[in-house]
Amino acid sequence: MFGSNLRLANLGLHLSRSHDMHMRLGFALMVIVASFGAQAQRDSILLKSVTVYGLPEEKYLAGSHVFQLDSTLQRQQISGHLGEFLSFQFPIYFRNYGNGMLSGISMRGTSPQHVAVRWNGININSFSLGQADFSLLPVVAFDDVKVHVGGGSARFGSGAFGGSVLLTSADDQDHPVSFIQEVGSFGRYFTSLRGAFQAGKLSSSSSFYHLQSKNNFPIPGSDERQTHASFVQQGFVQHLQYNLSASRKLEFNYWFHDADRDIQPTIGNENNADTQADRSHRISFSYAQNNKYGLLKAGAGIVDDKIIYNSMKSEIFRWIGSASHQYTFANRLNVSLNAEWNHIIGKMEAYGAEEPVEDRVDLSGSLQKSFQKVSVAFNLRQPFVSRLSAPILPYLGVDVELVENALHRLTFSANGSKNFRAPTMNDRYWLDAGRKELQPETSYAAEVGLRWRYQTFLITASGFGQHIDEWIQWVPEPSGIYRPENVKQVSINGFETGMEAFFTFGEYALRGKVDYQFTRSITKQAHTADQTAIGKQLTYTPVHAASATIGSTFRTWSSSFFLQYTGTRFTEASNSPVYALDPFAIVDFSIGKSWTPKQHSIEFQLLVKNVLNTKYQLYSGRAMPGRNYNVKVLYQLNRKHK
Repeated sequence: MFGSNLRLANLGLHLSRSHDMHMRLGFALMVIVASFGAQAQRDSILLKSVTVYGLPEEKYLAGSHVFQLDSTLQRQQISGHLGEFLSFQFPIYFRNYGNGMLSGISMRGTSPQHVAVRWNGININSFSLGQADFSLLPVVAFDDVKVHVGGGSARFGSGAFGGSVLLTSADDQDHPVSFIQEVGSFGRYFTSLRGAFQAGKLSSSSSFYHLQSKNNFPIPGSDERQTHASFVQQGFVQHLQYNLSASRKLEFNYWFHDADRDIQPTIGNENNADTQADRSHRISFSYAQNNKYGLLKAGAGIVDDKIIYNSMKSEIFRWIGSASHQYTFANRLNVSLNAEWNHIIGKMEAYGAEEPVEDRVDLSGSLQKSFQKVSVAFNLRQPFVSRLSAPILPYLGVDVELVENALHRLTFSANGSKNFRAPTMNDRYWLDAGRKELQPETSYAAEVGLRWRYQTFLITASGFGQHIDEWIQWVPEPSGIYRPENVKQVSINGFETGMEAFFTFGEYALRGKVDYQFTRSITKQAHTADQTAIGKQLTYTPVHAASATIGSTFRTWSSSFFLQYTGTRFTEASNSPVYALDPFAIVDFSIGKSWTPKQHSIEFQLLVKNVLNTKYQLYSGRAMPGRNYNVKVLYQLNRKHK
């Protein structure tokens, strides 16, 4: 059934090729060059920082965890897509349909549709399919990556059953000029160019990136090379900030991403000739004001996602508006009120002659109260979706400091939430198949955990559970036509544990992180034609998953090991071991050397991927490459601080 959904997804997401693409990329390069020129013509003066009296997302999510990813490790994986990076940082499984192909995330036993991905506050999941394709989220486009695990629909909106990925493209004034060139196996080339400048109250950061690969790797266990799997991606990211005063600022962010790829065929099906092209324009604009009355933010955005799969074209266009206000009372009570509006237009041949229009409005409020050793957070969201009755979504979480002294800190955390996911545009409007009367998926989730920190050593352990009802599934009718129905119930239970440590010995530093997750994601109710799934693990959901990173530095040398372990994955509902994918472990290794002559930074890195030459698949029948190599050179001009 997932394969059927993939076909619907590919038919429901598209892009048109036109000459204005080259004009836009040319304009992007002009902006970057202008950034360099502006920097060269004047001495830079660092702007004074603006104090923001608002709380970060973590404070309103007491009882759960928001992880900020290590920027050093992010720079080492700068040319990859976000799925490749996250799979080494967390025990998260990605359903990759081949190397560089469609990549869907699975967190805590949920499906790719159950993870919310937000960029600069805007939801960038596909509103036709309901999920984000992580192969189209390049690490280089983001300055900050945070991951919230667990139910978060009350805070982040529709679909956040398993977790949320929070992405930010921000200003980087520490490096006025940055250039990266990488060359790798199988015809892989990556180039990134970035420039930044400041002029009075205005600051700007512009970046361009380009990635291409023939992707003609030897198919493990075969004498053949992979055919029809090449891809090209390129994009432009622009950030502008203007400080109206010490307490007021305007921000503008624009992200253009363009991709063309041959769809990698299944092993033994070399005659496949499917192609896909994706183009996305994403714009966010915001105004922020901090004063004695609190933090006021108002924003607007545009998202235009186009895709062409073979000859079929589609487009989902959205207008977005948002407003929020935070205020902190003297007794350490923080209040946040938020509103968000999405106006969605479906321009798809598969929806018929009329273009369906849908409005989604979310009203939410959050409270955070700090006591001496206790932090409590309560979130409440009420969604409104066209022609749909949506439930009220609460979240309640608490952190309790059980032990806190100079050496030890032991924290107990717990949270509970109700979550929902609205049917996608495909679910509701697909011609001769969609059902406008579909109900939203709902879930109840809970989590308890402990965090113990001893100096630079951290151990975490959490148990989690979730019950999902009204799961939407495309099922066959007697006529053979697949249509979406609310037919599934799933029960998820599991636990995860992790350890982090950081040590220094003179000029030598060592940092390590290990995580493990056990997940049972069991079907409790299914369609009549799918009764063999009851009591069985969801397909492509490993029971065991683990990840580890070990990084070390000595003077100007650095090295890192990355490990990803994934257990057995069943590929069909009855969990037959005959068709299951075997467990595997992937190890990557990098070594680097840096030089810093005066204001310049130069870094050389060799990255060996799949060191053990492991034969594995992330989706049945799609080959993945064996051992391969990347060589990277990074140059940065460092700002001279006065």
